[in-house]
Order: sequence, then structure tokens, then C-alpha cells
Amino acid sequence: MMALAGGQVTATGPHSGIPGSLETMTANVAAYDVAGRVAILCETSYSAMPRLAAGEASFGLIFVDGDHQAGAVRHDVGWALRLLAPGGVLACHDYGEECCCPGVRQAASGRRSCGCGCPGTSAATLTPGGRSESALFREP
Repeated sequence: MMALAGGQVTATGPHSGIPGSLETMTANVAAYDVAGRVAILCETSYSAMPRLAAGEASFGLIFVDGDHQAGAVRHDVGWALRLLAPGGVLACHDYGEECCCPGVRQAASGRRSCGCGCPGTSAATLTPGGRSESALFREP
């Protein structure tokens, strides 16, 4: 959607756990004619996010929907806060899914700082997202 609206999109994911994942994503990017606005990084957030931060990348919106274990979410949220541009928004998918994804709420709920020394977030708002919810955090 962001690419269709003219935004630049950087998508990270190893594309190794789900057969055809990369092919499907690449086909969708081509079908919507947004290849020039979508960078697909075939790597985990553990390698991609620090590398992006080292290159001084910043993003106005970061949508975290990766490994749902609390430690992995803390990692992703911590690096996302470093990569978030001033006034940017961080969204964490599956925030309200206690049955299958309790680590998301555990790691993200009420966090004003990720513990990495960054300024953290100023507010959290839960918004329904179909069956799941996303937590939205806005940088000051």
C-alpha cells in the first residue's frame, strides 16, 4: 500500500521458512508496478536492522511483524526505534493476540524506551486490525 501511494518501502525477511514466499512477493511487486519503490532484503531483522542503522537509514513508518517471541520483538522494537525518523510511527502487528503471540504484547506494551539508550516512544494506541491488533507508537 505504501508503495502504491508513492512511498519507498524496505521489506526484510529471510523468505526461507515458507516455500514460494519470495516469489510471491516479487510477483506482487511486479504486478502492481512498484519495483522501483520496493527494496526486498532477504535477511533476518537481526542482520538487516543493525546494517540499516549503520548506514544511517531512517523511516517514517516501521511495521514490525516478524518472530513473535518476546526476545525477538524486543530486538526488533529496539532497532526500529533507532531507525525511526522524528515524528515517525512504529506499528507492532499481533499486539493483541494472546493465544498465539503473547511475546508481542510482553515486549512492546507500555515501553517508553527499548533499553538501548534511545529516546523511546511517547504514546501507545491500540487499533483493531481485523482478527489481530497492532500497537502504534509515535516518536516525539
